[in-house]
Amino acid sequence: MIPLRHECAPPLVATGPGENVSPALRWTAGPAGTMSYAIVMRDRDARNLVHWVVYDLSASTRSIAEAIPGGYAPVELNGGKQAEIQGSRYFGYFGPCSEGRVNTYVITVHALPTATLPGALRTSTENALATSIEALSIGAATLSGES
Repeated sequence: MIPLRHECAPPLVATGPGENVSPALRWTAGPAGTMSYAIVMRDRDARNLVHWVVYDLSASTRSIAEAIPGGYAPVELNGGKQAEIQGSRYFGYFGPCSEGRVNTYVITVHALPTATLPGALRTSTENALATSIEALSIGAATLSGES
């Protein structure tokens, strides 16, 4: 089960039960040719709804801390960027928010063969970014949990 701390919360979801704190993540080096990393979080039970996209993490990055603040390019990501979520004007982590049912959430760290995500703009949707990341991925690791 995903800890309550990582579930959705106000102001993103007025009745959200959690704190909307992003989880800490660690991974090992990607395959040869890895030039950056990206993270995509999806709700598998809600038509693969995208809850978080982080991209342009340097190839030397092997972890991110818990509680990455909202924003397009928070300093804690050392040049990495976060997508705007669902047209909300909020850039960052949107924790699980299953409202009375149990859903499976999957966080995937992708190794990418480019230093920056081609065509990615601040105005790119989370779905477009996730699709680009998944198409370019040369290696991936996943973590899943229920909420």
